[in-house]
Amino acid sequence: MKKVLIVVLILALSYGILAVGNNLTADTAQAADTYTGTADGFGGEVSVTVKVNGNKIVDVAAEGPEETEGIGSKAVEQLPAKIKEANSTNVDAITGATFTSKAIIEAVNKALESAK
Repeated sequence: MKKVLIVVLILALSYGILAVGNNLTADTAQAADTYTGTADGFGGEVSVTVKVNGNKIVDVAAEGPEETEGIGSKAVEQLPAKIKEANSTNVDAITGATFTSKAIIEAVNKALESAK
């Protein structure tokens, strides 16, 4: 009888821990704030959307429809992931797309500045 009671107690506690853990994850995902910024790229304006949760960058998206296809577009595609991974704009520019990379970094900095 004691063994059954112990097993039931362990299962109940495990379920409770998992339920609390899932709620914390769900709340964290919903707590992200979204900020935007723009800067002048090589072909025109570059805009970014940055999602921040506390001090962590959880998502970065960039748009630069006028950037040169195959050059500046590589920065638009690749740089946001590097910024998110580094949790900082202190990242290397995309080779061959320095001007667009700097514009994306500037736009993210402006977005983050508006968060303060």
